[in-house]
Amino acid sequence: MQWRTYTPNYRKVNVSSSADGFLRISEVYYPGWKICIDGKPVKVYRSDLAWMAVNFPKGSHTVEMFPQSLYFNKAAMVSFR
Repeated sequence: MQWRTYTPNYRKVNVSSSADGFLRISEVYYPGWKICIDGKPVKVYRSDLAWMAVNFPKGSHTVEMFPQSLYFNKAAMVSFR
């Protein structure tokens, strides 16, 4: 695993695995996180009660994470009229 970028609002890491499985991410689960593997969005699961996990195919891949507000777009529609 090699971190390429790690900031509060964006994380990018190279990860390799010899088999298909789950990648457990030591970040508190929040449904607003968007996670992409090789640029494609993947489903985020709750893992070990508090963390996040994603299905991870074998091989070398780039994983990107960024938070998205669950309410910003709704609030923006009524606030910016």
